[in-house]
Order: sequence, then C-alpha cells, then structure tokens
Amino acid sequence: MRILHLVTTETTQKFSASDIPPQKGRCVVITGANSGIGYEAALELARKGAEVILPARSLEKANEAITRIRRSIPGAKLTPSVLDLASLASVRAFARLVAEKCPGQSLDRLINNAGVMAVPQR
Repeated sequence: MRILHLVTTETTQKFSASDIPPQKGRCVVITGANSGIGYEAALELARKGAEVILPARSLEKANEAITRIRRSIPGAKLTPSVLDLASLASVRAFARLVAEKCPGQSLDRLINNAGVMAVPQR
C-alpha cells in the first residue's frame, strides 16, 4: 500500500535543470542520448561540467548529438561511441571503452534511456 501511496501522491516540488548540482569530474553514460530525453539529459549534465559518453547505434548519430550540444556548450567534454544493445559483442566493446575513458575511477552516473524492443523470437 505504501508504494501505491507514493505513486499516486502528487508532489508539490518541481524539479528543473537548475537543481542539478555541479558535475565537474563526473563520468556519465547516457544510452539513447542522441535524441529525446536522453539528449536533454546529456545537454544539461554537460552544461554542469560532466564528461558525457554518448553511445548510439551509429557513430554518425552520436556525433550529430555532440555537434548540437557543442552549439550550446562549446567546451563540453563529450565522447561519441557505438553501442548496439542487441549485440553482446557491441556491449563488451562499449564496456572496454568506458573502462578506458574513466581509468581508476568509477562510472559516476549511468542513465539507461535506450533499449531494445520488438526483438524477433528465436
């Protein structure tokens, strides 16, 4: 019952990007960051100083998002990458990139905003 109460209770506090604390020195991965909510999250975290890794299904899509972000934040620390969540080989390669990009430190933020749906049955 407590969970239902939390879900149905209207919150009086509003959250905005200005509420995000400084993120300098933070390593962030956002899947689906080339469009929609993922893009907006990448934009605002980059604005706050985070180093953002933007995986997409193609390097072209990742680079397009980075170009758009750099129009607003020229000095943003952004890394494009390829990640196909339907491919374990792609996921492993991406994990190696993250380990290289954030050596000696943990991944500070992981925003799972993309997924695979309507996968053909085997």
